[in-house]
Amino acid sequence: SDFALRSYSRGMNYRGASFFLDKRCLKDGLVYTITAKIKLVDSTGNPQQCNPSITDPNHRHVCPTVVLKGDNCPDGAEVRLWNEIDLGSWDADGFNEFKATFPTSDKMGQCTEPYLIVGRDVHKVKDVVLDDVYVIGGEGAAALRE
Repeated sequence: SDFALRSYSRGMNYRGASFFLDKRCLKDGLVYTITAKIKLVDSTGNPQQCNPSITDPNHRHVCPTVVLKGDNCPDGAEVRLWNEIDLGSWDADGFNEFKATFPTSDKMGQCTEPYLIVGRDVHKVKDVVLDDVYVIGGEGAAALRE
Protein backbone atom coordinates (compact mmCIF):
# COMPACT_ATOMS: atom_id res chain seq x y z
CA SER A 1 0.00 0.00 0.00
CA ASP A 2 1.01 3.67 -0.07
CA PHE A 3 1.57 3.82 3.70
CA ALA A 4 3.08 1.53 6.34
CA LEU A 5 3.22 1.47 10.14
CA ARG A 6 6.64 1.71 11.79
CA SER A 7 7.21 0.46 15.33
CA TYR A 8 10.31 2.21 16.69
CA SER A 9 12.06 3.08 19.98
CA ARG A 10 10.58 -0.10 21.41
CA GLY A 11 12.94 -0.30 24.40
CA MET A 12 12.37 -4.06 24.82
CA ASN A 13 12.45 -6.94 22.31
CA TYR A 14 8.95 -8.05 23.24
CA ARG A 15 7.31 -4.76 22.29
CA GLY A 16 5.69 -4.21 18.92
CA ALA A 17 2.60 -2.88 17.20
CA SER A 18 -0.51 -4.11 19.01
CA PHE A 19 -3.97 -4.68 17.60
CA PHE A 20 -6.94 -5.26 19.91
CA LEU A 21 -9.30 -8.13 19.12
CA ASP A 22 -13.02 -8.46 19.80
CA LYS A 23 -13.13 -11.10 22.53
CA ARG A 24 -16.60 -12.20 21.42
CA CYS A 25 -14.89 -13.71 18.36
CA LEU A 26 -12.43 -15.80 20.41
CA LYS A 27 -14.25 -19.05 21.01
CA ASP A 28 -13.17 -22.70 21.03
CA GLY A 29 -12.96 -24.24 17.59
CA LEU A 30 -12.54 -21.05 15.53
CA VAL A 31 -9.43 -20.60 13.40
CA TYR A 32 -8.00 -17.32 12.13
CA THR A 33 -5.13 -16.44 9.81
CA ILE A 34 -2.96 -13.37 10.18
CA THR A 35 -1.00 -12.10 7.21
CA ALA A 36 1.33 -9.14 6.99
CA LYS A 37 4.24 -7.68 5.09
CA ILE A 38 7.20 -6.96 7.37
CA LYS A 39 10.47 -5.12 6.90
CA LEU A 40 13.24 -4.43 9.43
CA VAL A 41 15.22 -1.18 9.43
CA ASP A 42 17.52 0.66 11.81
CA SER A 43 16.71 4.06 13.31
CA THR A 44 17.91 5.83 10.16
CA GLY A 45 15.95 3.58 7.77
CA ASN A 46 18.78 1.29 6.67
CA PRO A 47 17.64 -2.30 5.92
CA GLN A 48 18.31 -4.90 8.64
CA GLN A 49 18.66 -8.68 8.50
CA CYS A 50 17.23 -11.51 10.57
CA ASN A 51 17.58 -15.27 10.24
CA PRO A 52 14.33 -17.20 9.58
CA SER A 53 15.89 -20.45 10.86
CA ILE A 54 16.34 -19.06 14.40
CA THR A 55 13.46 -19.94 16.72
CA ASP A 56 14.90 -18.61 19.97
CA PRO A 57 12.85 -15.47 20.71
CA ASN A 58 15.78 -14.05 22.72
CA HIS A 59 18.32 -14.36 19.90
CA ARG A 60 19.62 -11.08 18.45
CA HIS A 61 18.84 -12.16 14.86
CA VAL A 62 15.41 -13.77 15.31
CA CYS A 63 12.81 -12.74 12.71
CA PRO A 64 9.51 -11.14 13.71
CA THR A 65 6.82 -13.21 15.38
CA VAL A 66 3.21 -12.50 16.25
CA VAL A 67 1.94 -13.08 19.77
CA LEU A 68 -1.70 -13.51 20.70
CA LYS A 69 -2.18 -12.44 24.32
CA GLY A 70 -4.25 -10.20 26.50
CA ASP A 71 -4.68 -8.48 29.83
CA ASN A 72 -5.94 -10.46 32.83
CA CYS A 73 -6.00 -13.76 30.94
CA PRO A 74 -6.23 -17.24 32.47
CA ASP A 75 -3.06 -19.37 32.36
CA GLY A 76 -2.20 -20.78 28.94
CA ALA A 77 -3.90 -18.05 26.93
CA GLU A 78 -0.72 -16.58 25.35
CA VAL A 79 0.31 -18.03 21.96
CA ARG A 80 3.48 -17.21 19.95
CA LEU A 81 3.01 -17.56 16.18
CA TRP A 82 5.97 -18.22 13.90
CA ASN A 83 5.87 -17.52 10.18
CA GLU A 84 4.39 -20.48 8.29
CA ILE A 85 5.94 -19.26 5.04
CA ASP A 86 9.38 -20.78 4.46
CA LEU A 87 11.29 -17.66 3.50
CA GLY A 88 14.61 -19.46 3.17
CA SER A 89 16.32 -16.15 3.73
CA TRP A 90 15.26 -12.67 4.78
CA ASP A 91 15.03 -10.00 2.07
CA ALA A 92 16.50 -7.01 3.90
CA ASP A 93 15.70 -4.60 1.06
CA GLY A 94 12.01 -5.41 0.72
CA PHE A 95 8.92 -6.49 2.58
CA ASN A 96 8.75 -10.13 3.67
CA GLU A 97 5.47 -12.03 3.75
CA PHE A 98 4.21 -13.32 7.10
CA LYS A 99 1.40 -15.81 7.57
CA ALA A 100 0.27 -17.77 10.61
CA THR A 101 -2.90 -19.68 11.35
CA PHE A 102 -4.10 -19.93 14.91
CA PRO A 103 -7.02 -21.54 16.71
CA THR A 104 -8.71 -19.47 19.38
CA SER A 105 -10.02 -20.70 22.68
CA ASP A 106 -12.52 -19.72 25.31
CA LYS A 107 -9.50 -18.80 27.46
CA MET A 108 -8.68 -15.92 25.10
CA GLY A 109 -12.29 -14.78 25.29
CA GLN A 110 -11.88 -14.50 29.08
CA CYS A 111 -9.11 -11.90 28.75
CA THR A 112 -10.23 -8.36 29.49
CA GLU A 113 -8.33 -7.01 26.47
CA PRO A 114 -7.14 -9.66 23.96
CA TYR A 115 -4.68 -8.39 21.36
CA LEU A 116 -2.05 -9.34 18.80
CA ILE A 117 1.51 -8.02 18.97
CA VAL A 118 2.84 -8.00 15.41
CA GLY A 119 6.60 -7.92 14.97
CA ARG A 120 7.44 -9.12 18.46
CA ASP A 121 10.79 -10.59 19.56
CA VAL A 122 12.86 -8.57 17.08
CA HIS A 123 15.95 -7.09 18.74
CA LYS A 124 15.03 -3.71 20.23
CA VAL A 125 17.58 -1.77 18.12
CA LYS A 126 15.67 -2.74 14.97
CA ASP A 127 12.50 -0.94 13.89
CA VAL A 128 9.65 -3.04 12.53
CA VAL A 129 7.76 -1.75 9.48
CA LEU A 130 4.34 -3.32 8.84
CA ASP A 131 2.07 -3.16 5.82
CA ASP A 132 -1.11 -4.94 4.77
CA VAL A 133 -1.84 -6.54 8.16
CA TYR A 134 -4.98 -8.69 8.03
CA VAL A 135 -6.72 -11.09 10.40
CA ILE A 136 -9.19 -13.23 8.49
CA GLY A 137 -11.26 -16.31 9.16
CA GLY A 138 -13.24 -17.18 12.21
CA GLU A 139 -14.15 -20.47 10.58
CA GLY A 140 -14.38 -23.82 12.30
CA ALA A 141 -11.19 -25.87 12.39
CA ALA A 142 -12.85 -28.68 10.41
CA ALA A 143 -13.67 -26.33 7.52
CA LEU A 144 -10.03 -25.32 7.14
CA ARG A 145 -8.80 -28.93 6.89
CA GLU A 146 -10.86 -29.72 3.78
